[in-house]
Amino acid sequence: MMLPPRCFTVGMALLAMGSQVQECSTSMEAMRSDVRKGTYLNPMAMSQTLPALQQKTYLQVKGKQCRNEDGNLVLEARKPVRVLQRNTKVALKLEVVKSHGAPDVYSVDVPTGTSLVYALELLQKKNIGFTFEKEPSLWGPFLSVVNGERARQIDRRYWRLSSDGNTLSQGIKDFKIETAQQITIQNTSY
Repeated sequence: MMLPPRCFTVGMALLAMGSQVQECSTSMEAMRSDVRKGTYLNPMAMSQTLPALQQKTYLQVKGKQCRNEDGNLVLEARKPVRVLQRNTKVALKLEVVKSHGAPDVYSVDVPTGTSLVYALELLQKKNIGFTFEKEPSLWGPFLSVVNGERARQIDRRYWRLSSDGNTLSQGIKDFKIETAQQITIQNTSY
């Protein structure tokens, strides 16, 4: 049985399956593959995947002492890190789509590997009309206000983030800009 391909919900789904986890070997392997790629760097994401990887419940791992780990979770070594020149920069095009009106487009060159939140801070410092505010959460900071417009839960709205048309699966702190791309920030209802 293969579970839905949302990497950050697979751990919870596997836990919900209980003893039937063995029937989800494809999903378990997909989750292990994501671990090897470094997908789960966020503490909240880790907290949802670790119990499933050990095929235990939250209650069973709650008092687990990591120093007594039996070593049964073995992951292959990561691929070698690509060394880049120090000053390598990539072009970032940012499109902001507010709830009403035409989109605003901005451009900034950022160092390769920059987090999206740092790129937004650089853009805001350029003083070209782009502004944003963020709020803390257990999953990391999230956008609350962009160019003076707020996206609030009470209004059933959020800022949808996409890169070259694909919805981001990571937040503004965890998403890294490795290549030139267009990021769209759109005030969306749900």
